[in-house]
Amino acid sequence: MLLGFFMAYKNYRFAQTGIKTTGRITSITISRSGDDTTHNVIIAYKIANGREYQTRGNFYYTGMKVGDTVAMRYNPQNVEEARMVSGDIFSSVFWLCFGLIFVLAGFVPVRKYRQRKKDAAILFKSGSKVEAVVEKIYQNTSLKVNGKSPYRISAISIDADGSQKSGTYISCDLWFDPGFYIKKGDSIDVYVSPQNPGKYFVDISDLYLLSKKK
Repeated sequence: MLLGFFMAYKNYRFAQTGIKTTGRITSITISRSGDDTTHNVIIAYKIANGREYQTRGNFYYTGMKVGDTVAMRYNPQNVEEARMVSGDIFSSVFWLCFGLIFVLAGFVPVRKYRQRKKDAAILFKSGSKVEAVVEKIYQNTSLKVNGKSPYRISAISIDADGSQKSGTYISCDLWFDPGFYIKKGDSIDVYVSPQNPGKYFVDISDLYLLSKKK
């Protein structure tokens, strides 16, 4: 996000200090590398004293053609530095959006983690404690971080007569292998909301502490 603001500010400063002029597209060439296509736009522009310079355009859009005129700004301290106005606007928007995506990508998981932590604390106090039995330990392959997937514990609660399954509970993602500390058939506590049985928390606190001691 900081990079996005920096690029937008840099473009803003250039817009404030640059001198307006009009450019004319003199050539558009296409270069290809694999599946990537690049349009090289060359623009001629004049500075205040009438001298003409050329620069490579910093923006291309479909429909642009040789002979078109484009709004430009050039640096009075270095007249060979010039930019298309539309290119600077596009660049600013792009970098701000790019930065915003990364901010949201980090903010959403953090917010979800804090909410889960808050819900777990509430269930510890007001939830009904259910003793469940570990059914299996597996990896959540739908999520990968640095090529690794977290583990989950699936547990079931058994009816009083031991004949039927009355509930299945899935733990949160664990970034350590709980199989070192618990196995199929072992008991594990689950805290279930009395108002909403679908809201629960599988207590892995002991497993987490054991993993830290390893």
